[in-house]
Amino acid sequence: MKSRRCCKFAELETRLFRCTDCNREFRLQAWKAVCPSCGRHYTLVPVEERVKGPSPAYAYASALAILASATYLSLSGTQNPLIVLVPSVVGAALVLTRSRGGHLAAVLVSAVLAVMLGLPLAFIPVAGAALAVYDEYRITRYKLVRQRLKGSGMKYVEA
Repeated sequence: MKSRRCCKFAELETRLFRCTDCNREFRLQAWKAVCPSCGRHYTLVPVEERVKGPSPAYAYASALAILASATYLSLSGTQNPLIVLVPSVVGAALVLTRSRGGHLAAVLVSAVLAVMLGLPLAFIPVAGAALAVYDEYRITRYKLVRQRLKGSGMKYVEA
């Protein structure tokens, strides 16, 4: 007979409240009758959450690192420019779509460019790959936050 343990720690959801007297905002687990700041009774009102979408700056920086590495390789003359530029332009264009496949393509192209560049200059495409991974993380986190807010019935505003 299997022993079943129930050790799940549920996250306590918090909501944003604003005091109508002192205008301070607080993140609380439940509505309280007293404002934690000014001590007034029954002045807390729920506030809509502001959800800000992730900026495309990391995708632009990743595409720039990929294109800079490819340009250096093609101008240095060690590689055929067509072999270097075509995959790099495709990888840079795909990372700008900000999709999971685009980020994966950027990481793969960056890895190939890092191997072609060698150790001293390999940090540029590696930085491009890291930026693509971080952009994917931010997009996924943003989607999870929106899903959590929608599932809990809380009001939120796209900022």
